Amino acid sequence: MDNLNLKPKIREVLRARGIDGYKFELESYLSRVKDDFSGQVDYLAFLLKNEEYASFRNYFETLGKLSRRPRVARLMAKYLMFVEGDYEQARGILAGLSQRDPMQPAWVHYFGGVRKPYYTRLHDGLLYTAIPKNASTSLKTFILRSVQKVDDSRPHEGFGNPFFSFQSYSAEELESSLKVLILRRPEDRLVSYHGKNIIGEDSLAYEYGLDSSEVPDLFGLKLQPTLEEFLDNFARYCLVFNDVFHHSLPQAAYIGDLSTYDYIYDVSEVNELVVQVGLSLGMAGQVAAEAPREMVGTRKKKELDPDITRRLKDLYSDDYAALSFASANPKLSNGVRAYAGESCTVRFLK
Repeated sequence: MDNLNLKPKIREVLRARGIDGYKFELESYLSRVKDDFSGQVDYLAFLLKNEEYASFRNYFETLGKLSRRPRVARLMAKYLMFVEGDYEQARGILAGLSQRDPMQPAWVHYFGGVRKPYYTRLHDGLLYTAIPKNASTSLKTFILRSVQKVDDSRPHEGFGNPFFSFQSYSAEELESSLKVLILRRPEDRLVSYHGKNIIGEDSLAYEYGLDSSEVPDLFGLKLQPTLEEFLDNFARYCLVFNDVFHHSLPQAAYIGDLSTYDYIYDVSEVNELVVQVGLSLGMAGQVAAEAPREMVGTRKKKELDPDITRRLKDLYSDDYAALSFASANPKLSNGVRAYAGESCTVRFLK
């Protein structure tokens, strides 16, 4: 490195020197700059991703009081869930984080046993629960293009991301705003993510600044896995790739009491939702017949092996039990019962 006091960046070093090279550079850096908390967190995360679990536990202990900081505590919770399968201990850690900081990421509240809705303000008077792979890009693009009339080339920028931080609104705004939600059949959602993001966009390689045609695997995982390979190693993929954990979280992680929403639509009805939102914002006669097509999923359904279907339905049993929306009943309304079960902390990833 040109500057020995600069922390190595994993995306840059992996391309040039691979995993071993990154580990060597990070260890060398920490031997010189011993009090860099960000570097310590990076090293702890690396040990976890690289399956050096004994070293991970030992290094966690050396951090002492720093282990109570959210970034470190979240890594330990992931270790407990994804490696040890100890959901109860992980829940205790995450519940503490959730209680101390309501702005923690959505997954922290969810696995901490807290049911609360995630909202992002799309426009004055309009709150939306943006769930990955549920056509959120289409609705955001419509708001930017047709309502705010601004550049819509990067629709997610400026709206926040529940994977990194929650958002908070006053009781008055929550009461007065239109609240909308798009839901999707859980197995369709994960299959779409695998096919479009992982395979079509090479999203796992992109997260680390790589190209799967040049580097086919990372941390012992294929960057272009088949659906079967992906599910066989699902816990590891969630641990190593933020992209997977973010897009595969149950929809239950983002919503609370469904009766508090004004409009709830299935993903196949995104056009109807866009029209309804436009009318609610006083845009009668100005709303196009169809939503922007940037991220509206195909209506063609992939035929899945029965075993894969069973595994996906079991993986998202909390979504099915709580949402009560089956493929035979895509029309959802405020009559859908709210989230109340505890099953998510013991069923997801099982």
